Amino acid sequence: MAAAVLKHTKSTKRNGNTKALALATAANITPKELNAQDSHGRTVLFYAARYGKANAVKNLLSAGSDPNVNDTELTTPLHEATERSHHDIIKLLVKHEGTDLDAKNCHGQTPVMKAVLYDDLEALKLLHKAGAKLDEEDYTGKTALLIALSEGRERTTEYLIKNGCDVNKRDKLGQSALYLAIVSSNIASSENIKKIMRSGYTVAKDRHWLNKAGVDVESLHQRNFFQRILSRIRLGGGSARRYSEGSVSGRSASLRTSDEKPHPRFESRSNSCDL
Repeated sequence: MAAAVLKHTKSTKRNGNTKALALATAANITPKELNAQDSHGRTVLFYAARYGKANAVKNLLSAGSDPNVNDTELTTPLHEATERSHHDIIKLLVKHEGTDLDAKNCHGQTPVMKAVLYDDLEALKLLHKAGAKLDEEDYTGKTALLIALSEGRERTTEYLIKNGCDVNKRDKLGQSALYLAIVSSNIASSENIKKIMRSGYTVAKDRHWLNKAGVDVESLHQRNFFQRILSRIRLGGGSARRYSEGSVSGRSASLRTSDEKPHPRFESRSNSCDL
């Protein structure tokens, strides 16, 4: 069924629902089958979003496909389009009335969080401008900002801060934006930490670990603070924690340059629900 629709992506000369239903009929799909799910819980719309078939997505939505039907991992077509960086399809989905912009998958991740995970600034902008929330929390208590900081996503971190996300949120382990930014495995720049500090960040709850690191809170505003704290905090031995697709696991953090770490778009991805 999905394969048939993906082959019929060209628009006809008809308009509106008539055109969409004509496409569905040509692919031997009845209106009832538009939202039918396969063994993975995926609809034809889901596969059209996955494979970047913009015309099919447009026509399927017009014909009555539900953009909020999720698969067995609670992934929606919008999650999938964001995951695959199909910006044209993201535009179609967010403009469609009724699309849940903040739907959560089995890890509690929203499409915004998916965009942040892969540092996809364009996708993040499309979602945010359409009304997606920036401060939703996943099942580890992390917001998009905390994910971006812990994964070292420079571009999306900057966008989130500039657009008023809550810089004082903490995850379920009590990890703050400042802490995650410092123990991230990709901290080639201290600019985002400076931006956090200028965006109303409250340092009071960080005193315990800053004191253990031998850092005076007042020194946070000094020019060489970033270099000093890095030299004092022990990043190895499991003390640093990073976010990884819905789980928080201890792993040693190391300083890497940008050319030593592949762009997140080319890293392995997993939608597994085995938490």
